[in-house]
Amino acid sequence: MHKLFLLFFFNLLLVGSIHSQVFVSQTIKDHILLGPENVSFQRKATAIHYFSKINAFQPKLEEKKAGVQKDIEDLKNSGNPNKKSFKKKMKRFQSALDGIEKEQTMVTLLSDAWIKTMKYSETMLELSGLQKRNECFEVMTSLGKYTSEQLVVDRIEISNPEIDAFIPISNLRETGSYVKCKKSPNCFSVNEEDCYVMCYKKTISAYSIKDMEGKTVELKNAPLNMEYNKRTKTCVMKKQKVGKVSRLLILKSKETDEILDVANWSKIDCAAN
Repeated sequence: MHKLFLLFFFNLLLVGSIHSQVFVSQTIKDHILLGPENVSFQRKATAIHYFSKINAFQPKLEEKKAGVQKDIEDLKNSGNPNKKSFKKKMKRFQSALDGIEKEQTMVTLLSDAWIKTMKYSETMLELSGLQKRNECFEVMTSLGKYTSEQLVVDRIEISNPEIDAFIPISNLRETGSYVKCKKSPNCFSVNEEDCYVMCYKKTISAYSIKDMEGKTVELKNAPLNMEYNKRTKTCVMKKQKVGKVSRLLILKSKETDEILDVANWSKIDCAAN
């Protein structure tokens, strides 16, 4: 939980979101996209993986949009605008088009959040290198201009992170039923029923998540941080154990110890500082 809190706090600083950055597509089924707030950012490969999902999704939305636009043009060219059926179809097509365009806007916001977060991470690496080499720089932040003498690139160490990506779920509703289970694979008896007992198997019926707009979305498929076992009809948490210590680089004011954002920065002559 300590790691997730740090991730949330770090990315909240960068993207300013008060909700989980979870996008659930209503246009293309089974597509859930995550922003950097919901992805462990310690390993670059993990971040690139989830960012690439957004880049791959955008052309799919564009293809859907082109299809709906064609349906609208075909209807205009062949239909009678005075007919009730024409108006009904046009309303349906326009609603689908509005939905796609809204999703394009949301996906663009996610993409921008990723770019901003990755840019911040790369900037921290550069500034950290300058400090190690005793080179000077100045940084423009939302709180004003700072020089390297007033700043420190700090490292937050997080041991053994186990979660690559997560979706907070709520309102989990479970049902279940009793089924026959074998007591043991090595159980043998003249009466076959002696080797079986009745087991209660849980079934995930539905759960809810908060999307990036703060709206509650109900889903039935397993979220990205869980695996859905079709045989037992249960959701199981996925974990990836990492042996080494990971680090988050952040820029802090030496005087106030406040974490700072970066609008831009440049190297300066230490003698002139």
